[in-house]
Amino acid sequence: MNLENMEQLIDSLGERLKALRESRDRLKEELEQAKNQLREKEMEHIRQEKESQRRIEQLERDKMSLQKEKSNLESRMGSMFGKLKNLVPTEGTDSKG
Repeated sequence: MNLENMEQLIDSLGERLKALRESRDRLKEELEQAKNQLREKEMEHIRQEKESQRRIEQLERDKMSLQKEKSNLESRMGSMFGKLKNLVPTEGTDSKG
């Protein structure tokens, strides 16, 4: 191998090394972008999870409130029914006195 061939080989290897470094740098940049996108997606997922949890908690509070209201209404209806029952004469009772 003569000197000229060695120089060509060195130049060729230098160009190849430069291309590999550029490729590495580009891939590093793509990897960094992908990591940033992943972090953003994870943060969005966490926000959505927290929002879902808040909604569930609010729905549970609403459900408890509605159950309490239902219970109160049933109690009032029962009381009213009892009062109405006392006001309306039964079949065996003579209302004329």
